[in-house]
Amino acid sequence: MISSIYYRIKLFSNKRKEFYLFLKEVLGFYPGNTHLYEIAFIHKSASITDHLGNLINNERLEYLGDAILGAVVAEFLYKRFPQRDEGFLTQMRSKLVNRTFLSDLMKETGLEKFVNSKQFRKTNATSIDGDTLEALLVQFISTKAMKKQDM
Repeated sequence: MISSIYYRIKLFSNKRKEFYLFLKEVLGFYPGNTHLYEIAFIHKSASITDHLGNLINNERLEYLGDAILGAVVAEFLYKRFPQRDEGFLTQMRSKLVNRTFLSDLMKETGLEKFVNSKQFRKTNATSIDGDTLEALLVQFISTKAMKKQDM
């Protein structure tokens, strides 16, 4: 309990305060370990190296996020449109789970300003923002799952 309070006080005093507060606004809770969330915002062009020489970026998280988002949207559409065929469901899923839609969502929420990338980003010209949203989704789900496990 005291370490949790100390961690939050420490976060409010560092340079990542804006990021931390913004995560709270978007996610609805203060993340316990912001480092995990920061990884979700590191594009491979801005990869960092850990003490073992491993590259740290959001690519693997994005891979998981893409699969999770696709499955969640597929289940939603399956239940929402019980009389529609597979072709319709596939078209609807591809409209909802595409880079342009996800990038637009990042911009609407303001999350794109926290993406760490060394690659030039034009509006909707790259998948960097959409990939970041998918990586963030994995961290969000992991945090929620761990909180349920603690109950």
